[in-house]
Amino acid sequence: MSGYVEDNNNIVFQAFDEFAGLLNCIYFFHTNSDKHIKNIALSAMRSHVRAIIDFFKLDRSDKDDLIYTDIIDTKDDLSIKMSKDMRTFINKSTAHISKKRGTLSFDNKEYYELMKQLVVSIKDFMDRCETSLKPEYQNDFQTEDVKLLKEFIQKRLVQSVNCLINA
Repeated sequence: MSGYVEDNNNIVFQAFDEFAGLLNCIYFFHTNSDKHIKNIALSAMRSHVRAIIDFFKLDRSDKDDLIYTDIIDTKDDLSIKMSKDMRTFINKSTAHISKKRGTLSFDNKEYYELMKQLVVSIKDFMDRCETSLKPEYQNDFQTEDVKLLKEFIQKRLVQSVNCLINA
């Protein structure tokens, strides 16, 4: 394994990488005054939001999609609620250069609530990995790459919560 997401077939690493990406975006957006860095964080954030929202769905959109119940043993619904308008905005702004871009004020309460839900779901999932990880993912969970990413995510979770509370 290289430690790079594109050639790492460790499923736990793939999920954790998305979490780390989102948490980094939240952190960099809130801790930088440079508008260019903030814009880069916002653009990247949308991509991670799309992936993580789908990961926390009960049903997969495509047969090869990974969802949380593939990795942890639970019947609990960890799905994240998002309005159709917000989903459309994120999809259009992420996958297209669209007229939808530039139409969301970043003091938008719905967007902040979505970020808070995502952070809570990530924390919940991370905690459940410690106790409810399916046996076929035990080895993936124990790799050095995953251990390092897990430590990083734990740190960024605390920082992201603080950023969102103070926003």
